[in-house]
This record gives sequence, structure tokens and C-alpha cells, in this order.
Amino acid sequence: MWYLDTWAPRDGIAFASHWSGRDVNDRGDWLATVSLRPPYWRPVPVGPATARRAERGGFQAGFFGKEGPIGFDTLEDLFAVVRQAYIGGGLPPESERGAEAEPGFPPDFPGPTGCAWESLRQQLLEGDDPTAFAVSIQRSAVAELESLFERIAIESVTHMVRSTPGAIDPQDVWDWIRLTIRMGIWHDPRSVWDEFYERGLYEILYDWEPHFLWSCGGCRKGLLDDGLIFRVPHPGDYRYPSLGHQLLQALGNRAYFEEITWLEFGCVFFSASAIVAAAGRPGYGWPAALRCRDELRRDAAVWIMEQRPTVDSGSQAGQALDRFVRGRHR
Repeated sequence: MWYLDTWAPRDGIAFASHWSGRDVNDRGDWLATVSLRPPYWRPVPVGPATARRAERGGFQAGFFGKEGPIGFDTLEDLFAVVRQAYIGGGLPPESERGAEAEPGFPPDFPGPTGCAWESLRQQLLEGDDPTAFAVSIQRSAVAELESLFERIAIESVTHMVRSTPGAIDPQDVWDWIRLTIRMGIWHDPRSVWDEFYERGLYEILYDWEPHFLWSCGGCRKGLLDDGLIFRVPHPGDYRYPSLGHQLLQALGNRAYFEEITWLEFGCVFFSASAIVAAAGRPGYGWPAALRCRDELRRDAAVWIMEQRPTVDSGSQAGQALDRFVRGRHR
């Protein structure tokens, strides 16, 4: 069995050893020790003394549940725990996340029918075909998602523009609008400016940069910063400082996916779409983004399926991870 010797959960760096025994109280003979670390997570053989030295350097010793040390049948199972802890460790402590949710969207924001959403949620949890999940979204929830995406986009821009002076970099606002355009959310330039005008944002943006409204058409090629989702205030759930933090909560905790609502999933899917679009695919500018919108949504659905947490929330490891992600500050 495999055991975590020492690790730094928030850094994603771990040392693990393989032992011949199947009993946590009698591990048998030592077989190998490897290190794991992001971004590639390739196991690198090291000596056991390296793992022990890491403990003296501040690494956490072992991984324990309520019944003692937790062992893993395969290195892949151990890797899943390290990766989920690393993702969930990016969340701020609960004491810094704000009070109870104060939704910026109505809690009954239109979604797919109950049966359709339940089917999607089961695929999200148990499905093994990312492409099939993407197809299911397009068949049963595409109209509801596009409506929600447009609401998230305009609410997030509104929050950014009206934030405390100095709290938001204007360049982030401009890049965020470019990114939402690249995501294929807006049907044409006029729909963007009309929304800004109705909310009193047009004049503010114009004061910041007179050429901004002409230049932010999303046609600039190349990468955009996918870290933007961690600087954009969450427009619908103030328990999270940003859209990106909610994405971390989802990808770092399987229990979150087991209880996820349609509205929460929509926000997570929006962030996944932003990450895919920021990477420069599948198109640039209004015409290309609209033509490639379905392809982008498929890519985002596949990305979520590939990144979703896989550690069983009912297992000792899953329960320990849940405690870590939900309240690591305690």
C-alpha cells in the first residue's frame, strides 16, 4: 500500500512510500519512495531520507483519519488526495469569506427541468465520458446556461466598475470584458454598450479610457490572463471573494459537487469557460466567438469532467479532505 510520508497540502508537494504489507499497523517491507508536485504531478523516485528531511523543514507528517494513518491501494488514489488538497488549499479561511450568501441572482433563476438537472448532476458525479457530458449540457441546458452567463457577465462588470476606487485595476475590467466577448456571451457589440448605458457604466468606462469602448471588441489575439477569475468579484454569492474561489471550492471538494445546485453549477461552468477562452481558443472577436461558442462550451464541459474531484467523500480520506477544505483555518 501507499502512504503519505510528508507533504505540504497547500503547496501540492508530497513524499509517499510504497510498502509491501496491506495492514496500516504492519506495513511490511519498504519498496519505494516518490515525490509529487504540480504542475505535472509525475512521480519522481527519491530516497526515504528525503521525505524525513522534509518534515524537519515544516512539512506535515503523514495523512490521518479518525482511525489513524490512511493507506492507498494505488499511487493514483494517493495522487487524487494530494491534488484535491492543493486545489482546495487555494481558498481563503472561512473567517475571511464573508457572511451568509447574499445572492445577486434570484435563487429561482431559470434552469433546466428537475429531471434534466438531476441527470446532468449524476453524469457530473459518476460519468466517465466527458464528451457525453458536454453533449448532454448542449441538449438539455444550453438556453438556460446562456441566459445565466449573460447575467453573470454584466453583474460582474458592474461590481468591478462600482467597487471601491483603487480596489480594481481598470486594465482588469477591460480584459474581463474582452474575455466575456471571447466566450461568445454577447450577441453583438451594441448589446454590450446598451447594458453598460442602462446601468450608468458607459460614462465611467469612457472617462477611464476614451478609446476603450472601441478597442475592447475582443479581437486582440493571444492569451488573456486566466487568473482574472480570481480578481473578479463574485456577483451572486458573497461567501466567495471571486468566481475563481468558488471554482476552487468545487474542484477541491467532492462533497460540494454532491450537493451542488443549478445556480452554483452555472457559476462553476462560467469560470471553466473563462479559463478555456483565456487560453486563446476557439476564436477571437465577436463573429468568431459566436461561431465557436458551442465548441467552447464543449471544451469547458470536458475540462470540468477532467478536473472534478474523485476522492469518495464518504471515505476516511474524503472526510479528512472535506474538513481541510471547509475549515482549514481551525
